[in-house]
Amino acid sequence: MEFLESKAQEGCFQLIMIHGRRRVGKTTILREFLRGKDHSVYFVADQIAPKILLERLYHETSIQLDGFALSFKNLDEYFKYIHHKSKDVPIIMVWDEFQYLCEVLPSFPSMLQRWIDRQFKDTRLFLILCGSEIRMMQELFGVKNPLHGRRTGQLKVRPLTFIDLKEFFPLSSSTRLVEIRGAYGGIPAYLIHYDERKNFWENIKNTHFNPTHVLFEEPEHLLRQEFREIQRYWSILHSVAQGNTRIVDIANNTGIEARSLPKYLDTLIATDLLVKEVPLGLKKSRSRHTLYSLADEFLHFWFRFVFPHKAQLELGNVEPVLLKVQELWHQYLGEIFEKVIKELLITANVNNLLPTQYLTMGRWWKKDSEIDIVAVNHNSTAALFVEVKWGHQVNGNKVLNDLETKIATSHWHDIKDKRLAVISRGFSSTLDKGQIPFKKLFETVTNPSDNKNARFLRNAFLKL
Repeated sequence: MEFLESKAQEGCFQLIMIHGRRRVGKTTILREFLRGKDHSVYFVADQIAPKILLERLYHETSIQLDGFALSFKNLDEYFKYIHHKSKDVPIIMVWDEFQYLCEVLPSFPSMLQRWIDRQFKDTRLFLILCGSEIRMMQELFGVKNPLHGRRTGQLKVRPLTFIDLKEFFPLSSSTRLVEIRGAYGGIPAYLIHYDERKNFWENIKNTHFNPTHVLFEEPEHLLRQEFREIQRYWSILHSVAQGNTRIVDIANNTGIEARSLPKYLDTLIATDLLVKEVPLGLKKSRSRHTLYSLADEFLHFWFRFVFPHKAQLELGNVEPVLLKVQELWHQYLGEIFEKVIKELLITANVNNLLPTQYLTMGRWWKKDSEIDIVAVNHNSTAALFVEVKWGHQVNGNKVLNDLETKIATSHWHDIKDKRLAVISRGFSSTLDKGQIPFKKLFETVTNPSDNKNARFLRNAFLKL
């Protein structure tokens, strides 16, 4: 909102691209931005016949600007109308699902580019192009496309962070927020279905496990909107959710040849459904070093726990499925908790709450050795090493000793400034140096101005 308002106040021609995966909240942001603003147009394109789409564009634009419908002979006449309207008065136009305008009317981008270069650049038109098909929206502004070099700003709308959940669910503990994140992810359209007044598992039964709820078949609708042939993408997401994180394992599990997988994996990454990860500090990346995971925890939960039991849930056989999920729940949350802690440490790093500020942060692994989180400063003279444990009674000293052994086998063993920590929900003995309770970390990161907590976090790491 701040970005859009600041661009609007510049009072000159603007061409803004807004993109992001489906359900992330782009339309909600734009509608809120337009609220109370005169001389504004909001139009959503869809995949219909060209003539009908143009008639809708003409009709809705003129109704919103003039209060009555106008017809135009062609696009040039329509653009001439927009030019006349925006010469002296600031006009805000939002074309949502813009990729459909380009699919149905292939000449639209080149005609728009011509009008921008010859006429619109001297007007007060604020034009926002918004789309959900991320790769296509990026390609529209690529070197080979007519609109290349014309945009004056862009915004990628991303899922909400873990810290944002505190504002969504102010009555929930930090531990409960981890569970909500693990089942509903960071997409607002999914989070709004969680009822904080009810028990967590009651929510799961009412949403994920309920055949009449919109979330029950959401992944199928999402993939059908994103891809024309979903079978292979579906198989890959399901395989990764079940723990097949390397190309060779995905290939063996899905039956898709390993050499054919990269193009599908790259598409899933481009659409923000999959994440690619290599060990931090690896100089030469190979496929055997690369791991893949689902970017969205809601999809991860659904493919892990809903899809395998979908037939039983449709029959109403909910309780046995719920018991099965509860048995695996803490193991699953261990994976989610690691992502949450990394996110919190990244925020802490930005806010200068760590022993020093680090340039890169990620996971490191080599054969049978793995360190959950490693952070290294800009000239590799200081590093932070963190192990993450979801348990309540963690033996912090043992974990730190094991971590020290892992560091000795890594390529960071000779760094002078090494700081260690284990972060968990609870420890089996009195807190020693290097043992950080999750609740304390969460309180510090969500309230960085609290000097007492800030000092605690900076000094909590064990210096090796």
